[in-house]
Amino acid sequence: MMLHPAKSTMALAALLVLSFFADSAKANELPAKTRVTVLLTTLSYDLNIKSRGDALRIGVVGKADDSNSVKHAKEALAAFEVASSKRVKGMGIVALDLSSKNESDLAGAIKSKSINILYLSSHLGPLEKAAIKLARDMKILTLSGQEDTIKAGAAIGAVMEQGKPKILVNLKAAEAQGAKLDARLLRLVRIVN
Repeated sequence: MMLHPAKSTMALAALLVLSFFADSAKANELPAKTRVTVLLTTLSYDLNIKSRGDALRIGVVGKADDSNSVKHAKEALAAFEVASSKRVKGMGIVALDLSSKNESDLAGAIKSKSINILYLSSHLGPLEKAAIKLARDMKILTLSGQEDTIKAGAAIGAVMEQGKPKILVNLKAAEAQGAKLDARLLRLVRIVN
């Protein structure tokens, strides 16, 4: 069956529009290696970072029963592991998988692994809100690669904006999680609430 050229063009245009919206969630996402590099560099501007301990123990949170979340978490975990040879203000970096099904599992993993920073992956669903609450209550700094997660209460994010990496800061969340960000950094970021 042959389609009329005008109808084929319209069908192609419709497919392009649909694929644009299907990929729009990734449109502002940095590659994991770049995202992690930006986030770790940003941490060096936290004037309270040394109060978190001898090393940055970064728990990478994924929703254990969501394949997209697990995939995103694994990508971030691998990027943090590659960066573990670097130091932030003289502090070593240890990245740990905190994939969890619920708030209780996550709280237990945070405590048992002595986590002092959380990286929140995508597709967390209700676990995102729970992780942000736990972080606030435990004064654990939160990082993410999704703007919506920063708006929801994570402290620091790294996203793609107009084709370039952009740092996002939820100042209220950062302060509630124990961070004190250098004014030099705040001049370079986009503040979100």
